[in-house]
Amino acid sequence: MTCTRVLIFKIVLDNGLLNVLMIYGPPQANRRRKKSFWNEVFHLVSGIPQNEMVVLAGDMNGHVGSSNVNYDGMHGSIGYGDRTANGSRILRVCRPAKLSHLQHYVHEAGIPVGDICSWTC
Repeated sequence: MTCTRVLIFKIVLDNGLLNVLMIYGPPQANRRRKKSFWNEVFHLVSGIPQNEMVVLAGDMNGHVGSSNVNYDGMHGSIGYGDRTANGSRILRVCRPAKLSHLQHYVHEAGIPVGDICSWTC
């Protein structure tokens, strides 16, 4: 399966393998194309062994919003605004892989940073 909107970097670290997926979600695609894109991303993420680390980054063209309803533990209500349809797709891809919104951890640590939009395991 090839997804032209995702770059995957595999980085060897002392404590294991880090997979960085740079994702660029389709900005103006129709519903069927968006669904197909996010299905491809889901299969890429779910194909990564659970003992490897994963970071999703890039412009996914979606907002997870400020509410963590149904996604507690992976999204700490640190976002802003309302969740978009692509934001819901992002969360559905991340849940099975047990990925969490990095901004939640940065906020909990009290680190003053801008808008962080990466997902990590």
